[in-house]
Amino acid sequence: MALSVTAITGLGGPDLLEEHAVKTAEAFNAMNPEYIGMLTLMVEPGTPLYDWVHDGSFRLLDQHQVLKETELLVQHFDSPGSVFRMNHASNYLDLRGTLNQDQDALLAAIHQGRSRISAACGLKAGGAVTRFSVPAIRRALQAGCIAAQ
Repeated sequence: MALSVTAITGLGGPDLLEEHAVKTAEAFNAMNPEYIGMLTLMVEPGTPLYDWVHDGSFRLLDQHQVLKETELLVQHFDSPGSVFRMNHASNYLDLRGTLNQDQDALLAAIHQGRSRISAACGLKAGGAVTRFSVPAIRRALQAGCIAAQ
């Protein structure tokens, strides 16, 4: 019987981003499944998570953080032969490959995606924007460059 697993980036929020990525990769490595799928956390109205986001007790990841978590996950994968897909509509990037042989190409695509998002958001790689006008904040929120807190 084939084993298929799916993980959701963002479940740990910003505080547990690194731990969530590394521990998820370790669990998948131990299973060495035939298929690994990745989704990005989406919050639906009427759910407890929706309420937690709106009362501030849970913080969502922004695009940069989602891609950082994805990068850490892929860096820690050691699951030879697993088909990897991150092609759901919830994801910021469409990634497809076979582990471990396509790991470098997947990481290169993630880096390219992070650079594109940084350019679209008016950020330099590794930099930060410290002053925003109200219209700039609205554009950044709409583009997913920053997350509302």
